[in-house]
Order: sequence, then structure tokens, then C-alpha cells
Amino acid sequence: MAELDAVGISASAFDLPGCGEDMTPRAHLTLDDYTRALVEEIDALPAGPVRVVGHSNGGWLLPFAAAARPEKVAEIIFVAGVALRRNERGIDMVPPERRPGYFKLAAQSPDDSLLLTFEAAWQRFFQHLSESRAREVYSKLTPNPLGVYLTKARVGVEDVATPRRYIALTDDLTFPDPFTAAFAETAGVKREWVEGDHCVMLSAPHNLVAAIS
Repeated sequence: MAELDAVGISASAFDLPGCGEDMTPRAHLTLDDYTRALVEEIDALPAGPVRVVGHSNGGWLLPFAAAARPEKVAEIIFVAGVALRRNERGIDMVPPERRPGYFKLAAQSPDDSLLLTFEAAWQRFFQHLSESRAREVYSKLTPNPLGVYLTKARVGVEDVATPRRYIALTDDLTFPDPFTAAFAETAGVKREWVEGDHCVMLSAPHNLVAAIS
């Protein structure tokens, strides 16, 4: 956010329901709750065109935002993001060998949510961070509601004509090639490569800002 502001880009970020400091109970959240929150955030922004950036699972929301507010959303940008077609689910995009672990973690939780261990998150999401910085980041992570993964997308990228870009990350261990190749193909664009791990906005924010500014 600070680096975007430094290059003259006004940006807004917010916590999705049940994430970060948002205290919405996670047990019964669905993708519809996420998309509703995003549209409310877009509506609260000043008049004028906006670009919506979706990182990782945030990519699920981009087509819906473009369809809901076509007069305001000028561009959608996937950053190592999952591009869904209509009626696809987020869980279907998770590498097959990882899916059982999602259900296991959710079953062991009190609210049908999942959170990786520190070691797994450090290795998979932000391996470029030092251990001390990684532990600081991990302390701020909140569990993901499983219900969001199981909801079919009511709007897919094929349903919107909004301009879009796909940014893939060179050292992404969460969605390496060929996953990002498939997501970019679904989005109908070629990949643009940026040097960084899956959480490039934490480990190399200047690289991401340079790509989207």
C-alpha cells in the first residue's frame, strides 16, 4: 500500500468476512459472502474507474466484481490468482494431493475452517522471508472457511468482457507452472512474469508495484 501510494496510485485493501480483523463467524460463510463484501467495498470508493487486484484465492472474486459493477471496474488483475469458470469451485483448483488435508484441517477445527502450520505456510507461501519476518506474518494469518472453497462460482471469467491481466510469480510454490498456465488460459490472457514467491506483496512489494503501476 505504501509503495503504491509512493507512485501515485490510490489503493484500498480490506478484510474479507471472517478474515483478518473481521469477526464474522466462519462456520457458515460461502463465496457469496465474499463477493458481497467486495462489491460493497467497490461501492464505497470514490467515483471513477477502479482496477481490482485478486491474489491467490482472491482471484475467485474478480469476475463477479466485474459483472456486478461493469461501469466502475475498468480492469481485473490476477496475481498468482485462481481463475474460475462458472460453476467451478475453489476446492477443485487445489492440487489433488492437497485436497484431503483441507477437509482434515476443517474437521479438526471448531468452525469448519483451515489454517496451515507455520512450517507449511513458510515453505509454501512466503519462503523468501526470513524466519523472524515469516513468524510475524504468520501471527496475523486467520483460518480460511472451508465453505468458501465448496461454493460454486455463479459468475466465471467467460461471463465478463472486462480487460484482465495475469501475473505469475517465478518462485511460486503454491501455484507453480503448469497451474498458473491453466489459470491464465482460463482468463484468456498470457502470463506476465514477476520475480517473487507466492506472497510477493510481502517479500518483494516493489516488484509487484512495478508490474501493476
